[in-house]
Amino acid sequence: MKKFSSVLIVFILGVTFLIGYSYVALNKPLRLASTALTIESSQEPSSFEVKKGASLNRVLSSLVEQGIVETPLWLFKIYARLTDSHGTVKTGEYALAETMTTISLLQAIRSGDVILRTIRFPEGWTFAMWRDHFQSQPGFKKELAGYTDISLMRLLGSENLSPEGWFFPDTYTYHKGDSDLSVLTRAYRRMQEVLKREWEERTEYQVFDNPEQALILASIIEKETAWEPDRVRVASVFVNRLKKQMRLQTDPTVIYGIKDFDGDLRRSDLRTPTPYNTYLISGLPPTPICNPGLNSIRAALQPEISNYYYFVARGDGSSEFSETLDAHNRAVARYQKTGSLEGYRSTPP
Repeated sequence: MKKFSSVLIVFILGVTFLIGYSYVALNKPLRLASTALTIESSQEPSSFEVKKGASLNRVLSSLVEQGIVETPLWLFKIYARLTDSHGTVKTGEYALAETMTTISLLQAIRSGDVILRTIRFPEGWTFAMWRDHFQSQPGFKKELAGYTDISLMRLLGSENLSPEGWFFPDTYTYHKGDSDLSVLTRAYRRMQEVLKREWEERTEYQVFDNPEQALILASIIEKETAWEPDRVRVASVFVNRLKKQMRLQTDPTVIYGIKDFDGDLRRSDLRTPTPYNTYLISGLPPTPICNPGLNSIRAALQPEISNYYYFVARGDGSSEFSETLDAHNRAVARYQKTGSLEGYRSTPP
């Protein structure tokens, strides 16, 4: 009887020790190194990826082998099997934190709580800048590089359009492994939705036959001013000029039409014929010159009603608007201390 009691006590002590040891080991914080932590691929620091098709055993073994989890592998596997009802591991990229334990890490990869990345496209960027930005961002499956501008727009169902202007500037979310093309497609659809909605809300004070023309003017407004109160007035200047069949004479379109622009707009550039030189062509240029934001699109379709035909930069981000050329020349002399040119100029050459 005494022998049985002794064995029972030893057994109980052993079980108690094992339970206590397991509790401590499974709740031990992760060990985060300064180098990238990975599962079957190279990653950014403090993140790892569960690749598609990876088994539970493979994931657990990789975590222990890389030193992310210090819990013994045998115990890690036993705990995972005992908690099978909590779900299997989910494919994706996961964030690591010093506050995470072996248990909470396993919960995360079972719940599919993957990292949500973001990519931002500011208003006024050209499509070439969008392409470069996609190329420089980590985590994308790079598909866009395989498409020319023409083949891309054909894929999007707009074969006869230039890609310039047709992607809505915003911050987009994505997961590691998503394609850059999928995000770009979302931006294209978003622009279609925004333009359709704003076109339906347009006022009578405009001169457009279709939404594409409004988008072209919106892109010019976007490049002309970042001063919010001035957008509708800038729009009114261009609408008034178009109504009166005056040339737009706007520098941003000229700059867009110059290949390898060096940052210095010269008088000779204003005399060089291109499809975008609005000092020489009448009406709108053939395509947008950037991807405009909502406020510029709205300004193009709901401009301020005015008699303004000219404006000049004051130097503080805002502009001085004028109804006559004489008043405009005085404004140019006052704010830019230079001679004036016939028509509108934001900055003298």
